[in-house]
Amino acid sequence: MRQPRILVFLVLLSAAVGRLAAAQEAPPEALVVTAENLMAGDERHEAWVEKGGSATDVLPGDVIRYALRFTNTQAEPVRKLAAASISWRLNSGSS
Repeated sequence: MRQPRILVFLVLLSAAVGRLAAAQEAPPEALVVTAENLMAGDERHEAWVEKGGSATDVLPGDVIRYALRFTNTQAEPVRKLAAASISWRLNSGSS
């Protein structure tokens, strides 16, 4: 008699944990910009790291690939989507 109660309890607990995990998932962001340094890992970067630099530093001459991803987070379709003026400001690390 005790085993069926434990089994029912475990099933209910499992379902509750699953619902809680699903409820905590963050909604998708509407606009995401990513950057990838295509030169990372080359000899210059390895030498830079050996001298104490960071592997994530962008060195002069590096090529960066940017990706812009839009996700419609609304219930309705999006029409006439246009990219407005986007400006980038790079922090060179110097004052």
